[in-house]
Amino acid sequence: MSRSSLDDRINRLHSLTETLDDDNNRRDKASMMNQLSQEFVIHMEKAEKGVKNKDLGGAEAHRLIAESIHKTLTTFEAIKE
Repeated sequence: MSRSSLDDRINRLHSLTETLDDDNNRRDKASMMNQLSQEFVIHMEKAEKGVKNKDLGGAEAHRLIAESIHKTLTTFEAIKE
């Protein structure tokens, strides 16, 4: 997997955000939170498996993703519609 530059990551995220914020692609908060919850569980399980298998680099990568998902879910839960 190739490394992306900071500018590339920012541009890709900005483009995706604009697409998702378009009126024709309005985000469904409940569905998004459900998907994020499932992704959190998946990445935590992969992190725990990585620790068990002594793949600490992979475990840390999955832990960071799970932590990011957790922070996002916490923000959405605090905003409640």
